[in-house]
Amino acid sequence: MRDMVAGLGPFGSSIENRVFFGMIGKGTERPKGKPDRLLAFSDGVLAIIITLMILEIHLPEVSHQATSQEVYTAFLKTLPHLLAYVLSFTNLAIFWINHHTLFRIVVEADTGLLWHNCHVLFWASLVPLATAFLGEHYLLPEATMLYGAVQLMVLLAGMAMVAHLFSHKLVHGALSPAMRRYYTRLNGSSVALSIAAMLLGYIATWISIVCFVVIIVLYCVPKPVEVLRDEERLIADAKEVGQ
Repeated sequence: MRDMVAGLGPFGSSIENRVFFGMIGKGTERPKGKPDRLLAFSDGVLAIIITLMILEIHLPEVSHQATSQEVYTAFLKTLPHLLAYVLSFTNLAIFWINHHTLFRIVVEADTGLLWHNCHVLFWASLVPLATAFLGEHYLLPEATMLYGAVQLMVLLAGMAMVAHLFSHKLVHGALSPAMRRYYTRLNGSSVALSIAAMLLGYIATWISIVCFVVIIVLYCVPKPVEVLRDEERLIADAKEVGQ
């Protein structure tokens, strides 16, 4: 078989790899590997996203002869941009922490997981756009609609990735009933609040912003002891399998 493939010239090595790694033919499994490169790529993308957000905040132009009142007034104009940045930075920090915690229990990574992770990062890469628009037009319902839509898609893409992890047995072990209840409530509440924020902005944009803040608060509330205990069990099992 190898001699036959080698006879195909420069294309031989590529076809050989695909055949012997199970990428051609029915009933074959996708190749799996460690998630190290996936994590490094994700960290790099998130760092770029945060950098792009801060670059959208521009210092106000103030003359050397400006009074203190004029300086304060000029800086107040940047306050909506700064608050939008703080909101998005906190959301991305929560995402990164949860992403890091999740991959502590991941034993293997397949091609499907790579695509799911890229799907999540695609929607996360739109956060700077939604943040800049919200900071510039915070009184427009379309701004909160866009911000809520991006946040909603990040949540849904993340939930799809977690479902792929467990359905394809890339995690050693299973979610306990307590973990299922906790994350079902947390994710369900976050999705509902994101949708509410998108719609309630047409009544008053400040209501939408309150919904965004409540989502952050939900993720900052300490997890129940039983959930933390079950997470530690999964992490210990993953370490044992990885050794």
